[in-house]
Amino acid sequence: MAKSCNSDQYGQCQMQDKDDDWVIDSINDNGITIINTRNRKIADLGFDHIYKHMGDPENSKRDTREHGFLLLNVQIYYSSVKLWIEPIRK
Repeated sequence: MAKSCNSDQYGQCQMQDKDDDWVIDSINDNGITIINTRNRKIADLGFDHIYKHMGDPENSKRDTREHGFLLLNVQIYYSSVKLWIEPIRK
């Protein structure tokens, strides 16, 4: 789940959880690129950002694409003008 930064009337960032779908766009030697299907934001993740992949066979029945979950070691944040990634503190 990504967190969206919406500015309030004072210009302060108010975080909101966004449960959007992301699609793996590409995989290379350094990691993967994912794209948000709602707002088209792009995030580049290193392989060390990914804790685990879990399949989602029920949603995979809906269409020809494989569906699943990426459990991340990072949190993805975005606003209308930028996207940034920070480590999750455990």
